[in-house]
Amino acid sequence: MTEERASPESRGPGRPSWLHEPCPEWCTRVHRESDHPEDRRHQDDGVAIAAVAGDVDPDTLTIHPRSTELTVRRFLPVGPPHRSWWQIEDSEGRSSRLLLSDESARALLAVLTDRIR
Repeated sequence: MTEERASPESRGPGRPSWLHEPCPEWCTRVHRESDHPEDRRHQDDGVAIAAVAGDVDPDTLTIHPRSTELTVRRFLPVGPPHRSWWQIEDSEGRSSRLLLSDESARALLAVLTDRIR
């Protein structure tokens, strides 16, 4: 399913009454007056990454690799606290999603950059 892209109305003067702050540059989400309070967030389109993930057999601890696609998406809930989040999820829905704050994403990036050579 393709999400609708943000229009000038959702980002400009005709934006919903609950949206008091401007959208970040990266926000592509359409904001509507009728958005449920839990759905009120800034969000980008995400980036799909071809990946090899593994499933672990709980009895033998054998890793079973499989091809998949991961989606990395940034979002920022509307209103305080103003904390940006990174969501990484298996596009096939086979694994749970990982949700990281900016600080945690930077720490993960540093560890991966340091350890993968």
